[in-house]
Amino acid sequence: MLRATRPTLAISLLALAWGGALSMSADIAAAQTSSPVSGERLLKPLAVDIKLSADGRITQTRADDAMPTALRELLLKAVGTWKFSPARRKGVAIDWATRVTVTLIAVPTNNGFSLRVADVALANTWMPEHGVSKPPPLPAGLLSARQRTTLAFVLDPGVDAQDYDIRVIRRDGRAIEKHDPYAVGALPTVRSWHFDSLQWDGASYAEAICVPVVFTLDMHDAPEETAAERARACQSIPELADFRGIALLDTPVGKML
Repeated sequence: MLRATRPTLAISLLALAWGGALSMSADIAAAQTSSPVSGERLLKPLAVDIKLSADGRITQTRADDAMPTALRELLLKAVGTWKFSPARRKGVAIDWATRVTVTLIAVPTNNGFSLRVADVALANTWMPEHGVSKPPPLPAGLLSARQRTTLAFVLDPGVDAQDYDIRVIRRDGRAIEKHDPYAVGALPTVRSWHFDSLQWDGASYAEAICVPVVFTLDMHDAPEETAAERARACQSIPELADFRGIALLDTPVGKML
């Protein structure tokens, strides 16, 4: 794989491992990632917010001021060169904003360390670290039947940035009512979850989100298989068809900053 060449950034690993108040995304991230090899170090995710015009131009960027200055400037510069497709509402491109969460790998060099992109995820809504709670309990029928099923909750942003309304629930691709036994088992937990959404200059960029829940008793499921199952549950949902968020046109994963 071709990698862009950049001057080595001489920043200590202590600074590179800076851990701001970042959080897990409530959306499904792209599956393509780059893993560290011997001697390399996977760093904590860093967030950059971007505003993108309807014609695909980045008009504004920001990052946490607590991030080390050299790292912050390098990351903002790199993200500013990436190509994004604009958000679309009912097929029409619109001005919008999103959070770009970048995970980096520190690669040792003769002069210090260089940085390689390990993963990139875009999200406007995410679950704060302090808000993560246990998954929903298994419905009683599933324990005896030893079957598996997947629920997809489509949530709409409420008046409060942390409050989301459940618009629809789908089980294995079919819309179901809230009195469905699987929904009854999952709803109390799902309603206890809290989300943060992107706020910028007094405007909210919250989007409807899909939160998948996989019920299974198979303890031998590989993590990547379960992740793929969750991703499939949120694909092609009619209730989300009217809006498409900002997306990367060409992944920078595996490239050097």
